[in-house]
Amino acid sequence: MELALYRLFRACPIDLCSWFGGAIVHVTRLKYRESEQRARKAWIALRPQEADQASVDKAIDRLWNCVSRTMAEFAVIDRFWAKGRITVEGHEHLARARAERRPILIAGLHLGNWEVVVAAGYAYGYVGSSIYVPPENRFEHRIAVEVRARFGAKSIAPGPSSGRDVLRALQDWGGPFVIFVDEFARDRVQAPAFGRPLRADNNIGYIVRIAAMCDAVVIPTYCVRVGKGARFKVTALPPLDMVRSGDRKADIIENIARLDAIIDPIIRAHLDQWYCVLDFDFES
Repeated sequence: MELALYRLFRACPIDLCSWFGGAIVHVTRLKYRESEQRARKAWIALRPQEADQASVDKAIDRLWNCVSRTMAEFAVIDRFWAKGRITVEGHEHLARARAERRPILIAGLHLGNWEVVVAAGYAYGYVGSSIYVPPENRFEHRIAVEVRARFGAKSIAPGPSSGRDVLRALQDWGGPFVIFVDEFARDRVQAPAFGRPLRADNNIGYIVRIAAMCDAVVIPTYCVRVGKGARFKVTALPPLDMVRSGDRKADIIENIARLDAIIDPIIRAHLDQWYCVLDFDFES
């Protein structure tokens, strides 16, 4: 079913493909009632100024619309740049890091259509890579591989040697290497902390450790959907100001806190476009 829909969407113009994604959301969201309840609780906790029933209902409608459109848009994402669907702010930060021959780590977020970040980078001449956890559904895996292959993206399988593989990739060609710091792992959305204790056994800790090991530049980068349709803005923020005091453990915690402080307000501001809010649970 997934592969058939993908082929159908692939044959559609961009706007029609995105519209289809939004149109079927009323059916697909019925399968994920628990996810919706988690999102509602998170919205009330993180956006208390908009916690009335009407505001919450509208926010969750926007969230599902964004998520469903995103899934459909994977089929046509390689057309976005040429059709003027992507604007970019902050490219100079990547250009400066490349001019200085510094390895580049992108601290990505699952906002808007997050794969647009890769598409925008490709348009500027960057071929990125990332650690990729294949989905259980083989058709979803096939689609993901096909989509990323269009941008020359390389994937590293997670495992005991993945850290060495990332370091080797950065040392060999400098990146950019994309690490999504808000990943869902071990039954928990790992970041932002949103008041929970900071942890280092996750991607936000992983990215600051890798950066320290190879003197990489960490550039927080995210995408937001502009309006309801298939138009996007990618923002690359100034590089993370990393502390390097010589106390490795203390530096890791401090740099995690600094990166967490950057992404927290971004996600709060765009909570209705954050894919991971469907899995977020303060109790986990």
